[in-house]
This record gives sequence, C-alpha cells and structure tokens, in this order.
Amino acid sequence: IEIERRTDWLSKFSDSGNLFAMDRNGENIRTRNFLSEEKHIFLFGPESGWKEKDYESFKERNIPLISLSKVNLRTEYA
Repeated sequence: IEIERRTDWLSKFSDSGNLFAMDRNGENIRTRNFLSEEKHIFLFGPESGWKEKDYESFKERNIPLISLSKVNLRTEYA
C-alpha cells in the first residue's frame, strides 16, 4: 500500500482486516487469540511513539492497542 505523508493513512486499511496498533502501553498480546482464519493487520509506529492524533484516530475507529512488552522495539531488533 502506498501512503502519502499528508493523507489519513488509517483509511487505507479500512477494509483490509482486523487492525491492531502496537503500543507498549497496550493490552498484552497474549490475552488475544490471533490463530483464527481472519486477517489481522498490526500497525507499528515510530520508535518515538505514536502522536496524540494517532491515538485519537485509533479510538475513533475502535482499533485496540496491543503490546509485545513494555520496551520499545528498535528497528535493529524488531
């Protein structure tokens, strides 16, 4: 998917599957079952974290925050 910088990038995923935003303060990923045949899309943000506008968009679209751990994963290790 090609995304321009100034667009509402979340709208590009509206019909793509179940969206989950990865965030260190989100729900632990182990509490969910991702083994179903449904399509899941995980959104990974910048190392510095999501912007407040992103959190507002997630809330408006009912996109849950999911966490792998309380540590930010750097690109070199993710």
